[in-house]
Amino acid sequence: MLQCKPQDLKRVQLSRITAIPTMSVHFLKGICLPVSPESEHLYLMNMTKGMYGECMEQPRMVQQGDPAKNFSLKDQNGKTFDLYENSGKRTLLSFHPLAWTEFCAAQMRSLEDNRDALAALNTVAVGISVDSIPCKQAWAQTLGITHTPLLCDFWPHGAVAQKYGIFREENGFSERANIIVDEQQTVVFVKIYPVHSVPDISEVIGVLKGL
Repeated sequence: MLQCKPQDLKRVQLSRITAIPTMSVHFLKGICLPVSPESEHLYLMNMTKGMYGECMEQPRMVQQGDPAKNFSLKDQNGKTFDLYENSGKRTLLSFHPLAWTEFCAAQMRSLEDNRDALAALNTVAVGISVDSIPCKQAWAQTLGITHTPLLCDFWPHGAVAQKYGIFREENGFSERANIIVDEQQTVVFVKIYPVHSVPDISEVIGVLKGL
């Protein structure tokens, strides 16, 4: 068993370095523990359980007719958006995987560009991804987005996407999806899109006109 240097512990609370291809070393409470990949997997699972409780299955994907599940998230400017506080208006929840990607940029620009058309249909559109507030703030500035809230489902990581059953566990981000919630907080439209695509905002506007 190897003793870790104090400066290493100051630098990281828990990190991993590669020792040899089939072994790794964990820094934990001042002790370096070589472990096999299998033991490492079990160790990380136990760590997750210890921090967040027993792993739970993601709820089923939200369906048309379901009551919308409330959430509160900060946008790119640190302002809190609460779904239920938007009662009386329709809400377009536009989930996208990650900031700083081509398809997600086009998806968020489409919300901004059609803000007036959506407002005329009593609809507020918000973008949602697992990115942090500083990340979303810089991205919004780069895209020239000044009116559309870009919500940060950052921590607990992807909690809102999980609540709506659209979190991609294997990737660590949400599906690309549009979900419309009506004035009574009922889900009236759900559509999942290929990750490498841009949702058709005209389709969404058409759905809103038909409600």
